[in-house]
Amino acid sequence: MTAQDQLRDLVRNALLDAGIRQAAVARELSASPKHINQMLTGKAPMGLPWAERIVAVCGLRVTVGLELDDPAACVHELFAGGLA
Repeated sequence: MTAQDQLRDLVRNALLDAGIRQAAVARELSASPKHINQMLTGKAPMGLPWAERIVAVCGLRVTVGLELDDPAACVHELFAGGLA
């Protein structure tokens, strides 16, 4: 699953949990219902700006985190590039 797919799932679930329909989101954001649907179904890309706007209608906000598989290797790569 790509990050785009994960973001789309989170936004779609936020709408479901809040009981907010796509048509209401479209009206609130002055967007076409078709475009909202296409973003939520993967037929159009959904970037962070759109995700932020859509979840804000639910009273939520988007936060982005980073999880590293091997933090020590990442730090080594950062410092090996010229600081070490």
